[in-house]
Amino acid sequence: LYMAKSTEVRERNAQLRSVNETLRRTNDRLEESHLSVIGALIGALEAKASTSASDAAQTVTYAVRVAERLGLGSDEQNAIKLGALFHDVGTIGVPDALLKKDSSLDDGERTQVRAHASIGANLIANVPMLEKIKPIVLSHHERYDGAGYPAGLKGDEIPLAAQIVAVADAYQAMTQTRPYRAALSSKAALKELRANSGTQFNPVVVEAFVATVVEERRRSAHGHGETRQHVYEQALEAVRVSI
Repeated sequence: LYMAKSTEVRERNAQLRSVNETLRRTNDRLEESHLSVIGALIGALEAKASTSASDAAQTVTYAVRVAERLGLGSDEQNAIKLGALFHDVGTIGVPDALLKKDSSLDDGERTQVRAHASIGANLIANVPMLEKIKPIVLSHHERYDGAGYPAGLKGDEIPLAAQIVAVADAYQAMTQTRPYRAALSSKAALKELRANSGTQFNPVVVEAFVATVVEERRRSAHGHGETRQHVYEQALEAVRVSI
């Protein structure tokens, strides 16, 4: 009886090892598939966006630094890193002619452009590794005073991560040249952020962002600036940490 039971246990253990190995291979394939989707999304963004990968990486860097300054945990920082990378993923569904138009948009065109927040959130919801950043993608154009879109959220109704990404994105946009205007200096962009503090942006986030940018400029002036990773590398790093 003892020998029979021992043989049965060994056989069951062998079966369990086989099942576990199959599960491991399946999980590996799923992870590779999800990372491939993420890579495709990043590639589409880089091909469509007028900004360079280094500009996107700077937005990510500032957003994460602000999260650190505000005392957010590592999980929240990783979510913000991914949210900053993918906040405009919905522009994939907006015609290039509207995104690059050098004059004012009419009401219909404005509606199409604003739809990118909802489009992006729906795209993200279909990628399990990115589903947690859906609120950031959906809400990064909400305003602190409730006059934003798509839901007209106000104050603390807006996820803090989305508020951080919104400020970092606005700064990056203002300091880049557009078809309809010249780029602002860093100092002028920071002044503009403060001018819209309490209306468009969360005042606490704005002050943390200003302090972060000033500190970064000071470090760069002394030769201590950091080399920023490529956008794709940052995305994979953040995704793998969150698995």
